[in-house]
Amino acid sequence: HKGWYASYLAGSPSTNNGLEATNAVIKKENTLRRRLPLHEFLTMASDLVASWSNQRHPEQPHFRKPFTVECKLDHPDYVAAYQWVKKPGRATINRGDVFYTKSSKSSSTEFTVDTIRAYKQFTTGTTSFNSFDHYQQVVHGVHCTTLNRSNFFKSTCTCIWYFKQHICKHIIGIAYEEKLVKIPNDAKSIDMGDK
Repeated sequence: HKGWYASYLAGSPSTNNGLEATNAVIKKENTLRRRLPLHEFLTMASDLVASWSNQRHPEQPHFRKPFTVECKLDHPDYVAAYQWVKKPGRATINRGDVFYTKSSKSSSTEFTVDTIRAYKQFTTGTTSFNSFDHYQQVVHGVHCTTLNRSNFFKSTCTCIWYFKQHICKHIIGIAYEEKLVKIPNDAKSIDMGDK
């Protein structure tokens, strides 16, 4: 069935950690860990929402918590992308702004236009899978990255890291190759491993 896997709903949280953290703040700072009568709780909740709204609104004097609208790239993101770009034997075929890359999980030794054609047929539902192992081999054997040239943060990828983080080394690496982002020099110097 389509949509059986956890990351099908892109952007949906995979844990309730954020909810639990918010609950802890409400208990610690607002209810002082007491059970409030309903009318007190509703008053407190109304004040809390007003306070949070003021903290997030740029025209308010207490504005200090802007919403994040784009991913923030850290040093490890640049390092992973640069190492992926420089990886020997990396195979990428592009069709306009869509880049198909052979995954490290691919069991196939070759990566050709026929591989991409088969990938498209299976992932669009034109052809059905023989087994779950066949599904994994086809779907996880190719990463399909669609590049947004006007804002590479809005690009998409089919790798598991994209579904969790909404950014991945494939997007950053392809944006780097297409000269849409600059990788800092300190990310390019790869540390030598221990002896």
